[in-house]
Amino acid sequence: MGELLSVHRVSKSFGATRALVDIDFALNSGEVVSVLGENGAGKSTLIKILSGVLSPDRGTLRVRGEPVRFTQPRDSLNAGIAYIPQELSVVGSLTVAENLVLGTWPAKLAVTSPWAIMRRARDICEQTGIELPLRTKASTLRLGDLQEIEIAKSLARNARIVLLDEPTAALSEAEASHLFDLVRSLTARGVGVIFVSHRLDEVVGISDRVCVLRNGRNVAVVDGHDISRAELVRFMVGDAVVGERPVTPAPTGPPVLTLDGVTVSGRPGLRDISLHVRPGEVVGVYGIRGSGAALLAECLGGESTRPAGRIEVNGRAVAFPRSPRAARRLGISYVPPDRKRGGLFPNLSVTANLGMSHLRANSAGGFIRPSRERAQATATMRDLSVKVRSGKQNVMTLSGGNQQKVLVGGRIASAQLMLVAQEPTRGVDIGARREIHRHIRELAAAGKSALLVTSDVEEVVDVSDRVLVISDGRLVAELSGDQLTQASVVAAAAGASATAGAPGPGAVA
Repeated sequence: MGELLSVHRVSKSFGATRALVDIDFALNSGEVVSVLGENGAGKSTLIKILSGVLSPDRGTLRVRGEPVRFTQPRDSLNAGIAYIPQELSVVGSLTVAENLVLGTWPAKLAVTSPWAIMRRARDICEQTGIELPLRTKASTLRLGDLQEIEIAKSLARNARIVLLDEPTAALSEAEASHLFDLVRSLTARGVGVIFVSHRLDEVVGISDRVCVLRNGRNVAVVDGHDISRAELVRFMVGDAVVGERPVTPAPTGPPVLTLDGVTVSGRPGLRDISLHVRPGEVVGVYGIRGSGAALLAECLGGESTRPAGRIEVNGRAVAFPRSPRAARRLGISYVPPDRKRGGLFPNLSVTANLGMSHLRANSAGGFIRPSRERAQATATMRDLSVKVRSGKQNVMTLSGGNQQKVLVGGRIASAQLMLVAQEPTRGVDIGARREIHRHIRELAAAGKSALLVTSDVEEVVDVSDRVLVISDGRLVAELSGDQLTQASVVAAAAGASATAGAPGPGAVA
């Protein structure tokens, strides 16, 4: 087999964060190489470099032995690399045939015709070996069919390398099986496929080789046909230990929050989720992107369509909140995952941002009392060590870590019964991360509760008393005590069993 792609000592940093460090990677003709790693391992950065979205800080890329340098996605496509992302660019209002020729319209004297489009689309299907319903509107097709459109378009433009980024995340089992058949047909034609997935069953079933990343580094390149799922999990998490995870007695009081049969249609969705959270307890919810875990947080925070199922707060049946304000009336304080888009008020001061969660407490007669607002904000800034010149400073002039402290600190301080925190330490340094974790634990020590929804396996293990694992919209494991390790959490999310720390009797079927 001839070498299609080689990556030699490629590195990429974002500020002080080293996303990739001296990565070596190779892909041969007719081969499937899977890239595996937990969230934050560097998979996305590597794929973005190969697809021309990012440029490496150093290192070399070669395509068919020739050195290449990509400054934009078109450079990568021109070199024969096709990137098929999770968010597809198919135009729903056009037919399949029109989507196939989009950007390369068959024209004579700058004029095209339905006949010319159909003839060119048929040629593409014959050339690629992919059969498609050419006259059908793309908006009526399933996701698997849309992926095939993207792949056919790319191959028609002479792509010999296909990057599939979590291609089965939103596919049914039948659609995923059909995609694997397509991958095998591509490799039989000499195409090389890079397959990024978190699902170990898929990785083991489809891969010739598996490249495992951890903390931005190559930690293993193994034969895909001769590796167990448990071994892959150990490569992904290394010799991970519990670390700072607290050892606390199991709460025994009546639940603050109870969910029964919560279901949200769609993909991602939720399917019959039942759980409870007791006073003084931090319950972690872990799931990778597209698992449905984030949707659970949004349902409780009032930022999602009301789901089916039952919710009780302090033993009383209530309606799911329709807004964050409605969630606060139930005693639920919600931390959204994106501080810039949904968490902070960018045109206001630090004091005003911190006061937004305390408007009622800081007001009298319908007017905000500045002295109360300043006192509350000063106390929160002191407790979380927010570095700020003055409370009057615009919140967007703070560092990212201090902005996140303002976001999370304001929500923690205003939590009446419980905190629902979605990715609370995303994009912060280790110091800010520890401060936020400490305050979540202090909230629980004060008798309140927290539901920590995160795709960071280290975070969920370090901070939580119990961890619920969600995969494909279902609750697949509940881990606590000696069962709660990074390996067991990753294994449960990936549908595998880890030899060390595997889910035991506490797992949810």
